[in-house]
Amino acid sequence: MFKISSKLKKKLAPLTKKCIAIGSGKGGVGKTTIASNLAIYFARKKLRVGLIDIDPLSDISTLLDLHESDAVIKQKTADYTKRTFFSYVSRVFSNLDLIFPLQKLKKNESMKVLVKIFLSFAETLYKNYDILIFDLPAGVRYDDNLVFLNFIENLIIVTNAEPTAHVAAGEYMRAVMEYFPAMSIHLWHNKYDPDPSVDFNPRDVIGNYNKNVPKQNRIKVKKKYHINDLAFIPKDTSLDLLASQSSITINIYRNILDLVNFLLEQRTRELSQEFNISEKTFELIRFFVKRNEQMTESETTLVQLGNYINSFAWKKRKPFQFTEKQKKILSSFFKAIRKDKMRTYILELITMLEQIIQEEENAKRPFFISFFINSNHRIDKKIGLLMLAINKSYSKLSVTSCYIAGLMFYYFCLLKLFQARTLTQLVSALIPQRQGIKGKKIRDRRQQIYNLVANNEEYRKKYFRVIKALFPVISGQILSIAKTLELDQLLFKTPQNKLDRPVYLKLFSNFIHETVNSGLGVVVGFRHRPAARAFHQSAENLLWFMKNGKSSKKRA
Repeated sequence: MFKISSKLKKKLAPLTKKCIAIGSGKGGVGKTTIASNLAIYFARKKLRVGLIDIDPLSDISTLLDLHESDAVIKQKTADYTKRTFFSYVSRVFSNLDLIFPLQKLKKNESMKVLVKIFLSFAETLYKNYDILIFDLPAGVRYDDNLVFLNFIENLIIVTNAEPTAHVAAGEYMRAVMEYFPAMSIHLWHNKYDPDPSVDFNPRDVIGNYNKNVPKQNRIKVKKKYHINDLAFIPKDTSLDLLASQSSITINIYRNILDLVNFLLEQRTRELSQEFNISEKTFELIRFFVKRNEQMTESETTLVQLGNYINSFAWKKRKPFQFTEKQKKILSSFFKAIRKDKMRTYILELITMLEQIIQEEENAKRPFFISFFINSNHRIDKKIGLLMLAINKSYSKLSVTSCYIAGLMFYYFCLLKLFQARTLTQLVSALIPQRQGIKGKKIRDRRQQIYNLVANNEEYRKKYFRVIKALFPVISGQILSIAKTLELDQLLFKTPQNKLDRPVYLKLFSNFIHETVNSGLGVVVGFRHRPAARAFHQSAENLLWFMKNGKSSKKRA
């Protein structure tokens, strides 16, 4: 086993403070995507970033679209006898270098990389970079994975909100704690789903791991360990690499789906307030209500709710029981949920949107046959029914629900607008193209990422020309549909009761920006998506931890 001497450790201490490792217990959780996005985010903040590819498969070069253009990557194998550091470097763009961007499938190749980095090039790395991010292989092997942690102060363990990912993350964490008890461990919850189930709490990695392993293998957290939940990043298909060729229409559907899911919770909250259900009680039952969207007979629902609450109260000696007064209030609440037309329309629309989006993704697979006919017409009708129901109850809705309704109406107008092919072609022209291996034009993802990071002036001018051409059309569409369907109160207006054009211009500009750049697998430039906001805050928290050290109190 490789061991680091105290003398070498002291010598390398300034460099190790700049190092972040991204690891995972299993593949497919988004480890490489997180490593690349952190590198891009920090580079955009004018920090000099070295992204060091330790993963044998070198997926980073694929994500950054470097395969066909860089001399370093064209080499089939790495020559570790080279003496110059920059012969192992591929410049992505200003402030970001990809280091060792080749597959490392041969025996001891990772160890050769380690020797080059920390023995041959340590001084060069320290002088040239503010942050070094290591994309480690998946799994818990010491020789090609954990060995790098001898030289790294901060480790991010990436996991997903599902049991096998938590068990794998727990196994990785246990190995790290055994070898490096002083390591700062940051848990990164990717594609996070906050809804707990009876058997799985998506926030509790250690608890879920301990439930699935023998007693002797369980993690016992002690004060000397430095573990924190750094990030909770919700799933966002618009940032998914697999959705790189999705249409403008599908991006509109995704935005509407986000809104109706939010509206579903808001509507449920509003109904609970009619029965004087306290906020504390509502928080206790809201995940259950969401997971049991089609409420059955009240007594059966009460039994199911009781079992659900007791599944999270396993430390209590006595099971939770409702009082007769609570049963009466909750029964009335569940009855109101079942009868609420608006909530019914919301649930039907969610189901339909999920079907359409899933079909779009499946359509890219071979041998797929579509059975979802006339989706545009059906969606138009279902959204229209929901808009009319909202309009009828508008005065009784909360401010939040009214705002969501206004956004839904706006996206409904976009949906109608972009059924015109000429308009979609204008937007598609903003996506840069390059010639692929077979001579076919393909999306130039590297150029798009550069446009986002460097705020490319030429691209910005082209982008604003498209916005200037299309915005008058969408403004007219909004007014026309509102008048036709008598939905005037769903419009965003100025105090003078005029259409608030600056608000709609901002909404439209953000939508075009996010649509053009969807599927890149990067979050830089996506200011308004929930996943992007969560990522940006988590990246800032990571910088804070690096600056203040593990001895500092956890950042709020």
